[in-house]
Amino acid sequence: MSINNAHALVITTNNEIQGSLPYFSIDSGKNKMQDTESLLSIKLSNGKVIKRIDDTSSELNPIELPYFETFQGIKTIVPLGNPNYPKIDLAELKNYKFFFDDDGDKYADAEGKVEVKWERKVSDNNYTDITGMVKKQPNQQLNYCHRPYRLTITLTKGYLKTNSGLPNQTNFENASHSFYITPKEGIDNKCDSQP
Repeated sequence: MSINNAHALVITTNNEIQGSLPYFSIDSGKNKMQDTESLLSIKLSNGKVIKRIDDTSSELNPIELPYFETFQGIKTIVPLGNPNYPKIDLAELKNYKFFFDDDGDKYADAEGKVEVKWERKVSDNNYTDITGMVKKQPNQQLNYCHRPYRLTITLTKGYLKTNSGLPNQTNFENASHSFYITPKEGIDNKCDSQP
């Protein structure tokens, strides 16, 4: 009679699992926001994403939007449904399902803040803050007669971090950028009759 002894083979490693950086996204992961430039970006209703590094808009050369564009149609990392609009802590973006990790890590820690400010032109080099109106009426159309609008995104230094894998932390720097935006001119625009 013979007895077979079973031996378990255990292999250990000191190396972290190699993975990918965690990121934020406002479109279910299609466009990854994993650096300062991408957090300082806007997404238009036609799907176009414009980052700070690619933005060439100015008061004299604003970004032209499609007809009948609303404020809701111009998306930033700060969701309009956020009760603290126009600002949000990066940690709160998990509540809006803006956090993603391609390695499957479900836990994330984040620090930092981002804030937006909407303004419309009143006269040469003179803008008035309309952020409160945008919060209350996000479905209001941008008015050609008030062009250009100025949308400023301001980010504080922070990070997005997961528990496992390397790399596991995305860092963000203090930064700010303004986009100049105008709705497309339509045949029904009658600015001369407006104050």
